[in-house]
Formats: sequence, C-alpha cells, structure tokens
Amino acid sequence: MPKLLLHKIFALGLIVLMLISTTSFTVQKRYCHDDLVGVSYFSKMKACYKKELIITKSSINSKNCCTDDVDVIKGKESIKNSSLEDFNLTSKIFFTSFTLTYLSLFESFEARESFFIDYSPPKLTFNRQVLDQVFII
Repeated sequence: MPKLLLHKIFALGLIVLMLISTTSFTVQKRYCHDDLVGVSYFSKMKACYKKELIITKSSINSKNCCTDDVDVIKGKESIKNSSLEDFNLTSKIFFTSFTLTYLSLFESFEARESFFIDYSPPKLTFNRQVLDQVFII
C-alpha cells in the first residue's frame, strides 16, 4: 500500500514538473522615475496616464516618465523521450551507487534487544592464588 501511494505521489510530481516546464508566460513591469509602480504576470497593464490634463508645448516635447519592461519566459516546446540506453556505463554506475547511498541514509537501524536491563553485572573478584601463582601441594 505505501509503495503504491509513493508511486502515485511521484507520478503526480512529475506531471506538475512537466506542466510547469512547458508553460510560458510574460512578466510586465512599469517603472516611473526608476521606481517600480506595477507588475503584471498574465494580463496586459493599463496605459500610463499623465496627471496633467492641460496640454502645453512643454508637455508635448517632454518624454514620457514611465517605461515598460517586458520579460518573456518561454517554456520548452519539444520534449525528448530518453531511454536508459542513452547513458554510458559510468553514468549508470554513478547513478545507481548515488541512489543506493542516498536511500541508505534514511534507513533506521534496529535497536538491539537487551535482555539484561534489570540485572547488574557481577562484581569481579580475583583469585589470589592464581594471580600470585601460589598453590598448596
């Protein structure tokens, strides 16, 4: 059961990753006097209106104070299906050893069962006759 659930989560993650990598979008930024005034991600920004309503000769000749910056982030248009045969032997060995080493980090060690938790070790007493090599014959 957990293996099937993990497989489905992994497949869903790959689907989301594929969707994000193939989607393209634009980011529009408006600067007025070098200050960021507005940002638009998916829709176009409204035109920049000047606060002056009276048109004079000086306002006609002056340049616009607002500048628009458009960043286009393109997604991948073609997706290549690669197989395991595309990799050389050293890449396969490295990938296998890296994966096994990485997965072994998360394995838990089994705790040893201690049968003598409630018992203390005996006091060590030394046999003086054996230590001094003195025997009665």
